[in-house]
This record gives sequence, C-alpha cells and structure tokens, in this order.
Amino acid sequence: MTPDLFMCIGVLAILASIPAIFGSIKDGEAPRLAALVLLFGAATVYYAISQRPGGYTLEEIPQAFVNVIGQFL
Repeated sequence: MTPDLFMCIGVLAILASIPAIFGSIKDGEAPRLAALVLLFGAATVYYAISQRPGGYTLEEIPQAFVNVIGQFL
C-alpha cells in the first residue's frame, strides 16, 4: 500500500469523524467511537507523512487523491 492511499484513508476518516463528534455532543453523549475514528485518521495521516520522502504539503494532498483514484480505474 502506498503512502498516498494511507493519506486518503486518513483524511476521509478525519472528515467522517467530525460530524459524528458534533452529533454526539449535541445528543449529550460522549463521542467515544468518533474520537477513536479521529485518532485512527490522525495516526494514518502521520504514517503516510512519515513513509513518503519529504512528506506532504497541502498542495500535494489533492494530487494524492487523484493518484489513488487513478490506481483503481
């Protein structure tokens, strides 16, 4: 698995956890699962950055998504 794939998985996990955190707080519950998903996403992004020589810049993250989609098509 490439660092680009790990970056995409991590970013999508982070983006999915944010509404879940707000929904849990709104309902008066502790956002336990959403916090775990956020932690998983952050760890995956960190792993992707550490595995790619030079890391990622903000401008390179959309290109990572294009590369991953291109691999599957």
